[in-house]
Amino acid sequence: MHQAQERICFHENWLRTVSDDIEKAYSSLVDAVKAKSAPHIEAAWRRDPAKVPDGMMLGNVFAVDVRAEVGEFAKQISRDLSLWRRWAP
Repeated sequence: MHQAQERICFHENWLRTVSDDIEKAYSSLVDAVKAKSAPHIEAAWRRDPAKVPDGMMLGNVFAVDVRAEVGEFAKQISRDLSLWRRWAP
């Protein structure tokens, strides 16, 4: 989990050097994933340990719908890229 947090932080900072708007959209997406996943992660910690290997295959037990946030992030990238195309020589 720590490595994932480091990667998220890296990408947020890297995107900020490209575009504040894209970084904000990315951060909103990350925040939504964290908020919508938190109850499922907490529930998983309260469960008994899984029995390998069958207990590890949870499937889509904890569905997290972030389609709206992904769409907003993609829209912001498209908007930013279209501006770059207009200004590029």
